[in-house]
Amino acid sequence: MSLQVIMASDYQILCLGENDSLKLSFLTNHIPPEKLIYAYQYAGEWFLRTKETVPRWYDLRTQTFSEIMPLNGIGLIAHSLNIFNLKVDDQYLYVDWDGKVKLSSSSKEDSALFRLIDSKKFEIFLKQISYRWVRGTKGDIVSINLHTSSLREINIGSAKIGFDQLFEALIESQKTGELLVNEEWKVWRFVRYNPLIILEAYGPDAVDELSVALCSLKDFAGYRDKVFILTDANHRLLEEKFCDIGLSLQFFYVSPQEAQSSPLPRARLIKNPQFLDQYAPILFCSSGVVFGAPLDKLMTKVALSRQVEGLEYFFHPESPSSETEQKRAQNLLIGEGGSLMMVPNMAHHRIYLEAAFDLLERLIKEFGLKNLPQERQPLINYALRRVRDFSTQYFSRTVLATRFVPSFYGVISEIICFPISEEKRSAQMKTYLETIKKAEGEIG
Repeated sequence: MSLQVIMASDYQILCLGENDSLKLSFLTNHIPPEKLIYAYQYAGEWFLRTKETVPRWYDLRTQTFSEIMPLNGIGLIAHSLNIFNLKVDDQYLYVDWDGKVKLSSSSKEDSALFRLIDSKKFEIFLKQISYRWVRGTKGDIVSINLHTSSLREINIGSAKIGFDQLFEALIESQKTGELLVNEEWKVWRFVRYNPLIILEAYGPDAVDELSVALCSLKDFAGYRDKVFILTDANHRLLEEKFCDIGLSLQFFYVSPQEAQSSPLPRARLIKNPQFLDQYAPILFCSSGVVFGAPLDKLMTKVALSRQVEGLEYFFHPESPSSETEQKRAQNLLIGEGGSLMMVPNMAHHRIYLEAAFDLLERLIKEFGLKNLPQERQPLINYALRRVRDFSTQYFSRTVLATRFVPSFYGVISEIICFPISEEKRSAQMKTYLETIKKAEGEIG
């Protein structure tokens, strides 16, 4: 029998206190496993012990620890699935009004009820309950509220879900990134919301572009989650420059040779589960973008989507696509499409993304970079469309390509893409940012 974590009715966990006493600590307090007290079944009886290879055993009768297992175990009296009274002789373990663990002759109160949770599943559960979730179909962001939950029900947003049902769904969500649960006659779908933005900053203007893009991300998009930056610039210089910007940044160095084959550096991240599996959704884009409005609505919609989101540009040198479609992609200026792609989650889409990047690598080897569009994203889009894992539903409403809107300086959109031109791209971005700052000031 595996070790069982012991949880009280208010989501406090039985653990080791001062001077070898028992105490309770709230579940989210990040208690080290070696500080927890576990229930353990041996030869048909239950005992309390620590996790060490050579455990210490707690005797409730003498209320002391010993390296020797007590002669007699404790009784578990079932109230419902995985909820028990813990009985010693004619007394029951309970939580007093002051939060201390004591023994009492009464077993009727909720304070004398405890839930046993498999220790391995508990570690997964602990991680999953910390995430935010997007609830379909409204797309609102919700969290699990343990303070209003009970041993029998967990509250997620306004929904009250049976503990055992949601617990198992949370364990499964480690692989799928979503919860499918029932609340009486309702069926709820929740998807994990832990967004990530990956900015690709290459070339001599990269630092100035990043300055504008990150400033807009913080001030206008209201974004406060993780940002990865792929760059061929000196990442130590960047770390010093942006250390006080108020965003959570992580830099990945890309050699100038690799940067030329962009977006291939993305492939390394996508193929490495260690980096991206915990994030959803993930927005990939170049540093030549300005974020002009809050991103939450766009990101929650894509999180609920079942397809990768992109712009309507497709290219393959031997594609049966229409000539108009091919020319449209071939004539893209670098940066015009912002290298934009948003992935709802990696669990469902990694297999298709890997296939798309493998195709891109083969096309580069066969045709050479000079014979492919300077903006590479249309080749990825083509591959994803072929396997029906591509949508333009949301980007078509929220992304602005500045080349096609002469008066774009007066337009506010979630994402504005700036192509590389004779004028420094960062200068165009700064001008636009100053315009929307001014417009916001006038409205205010």
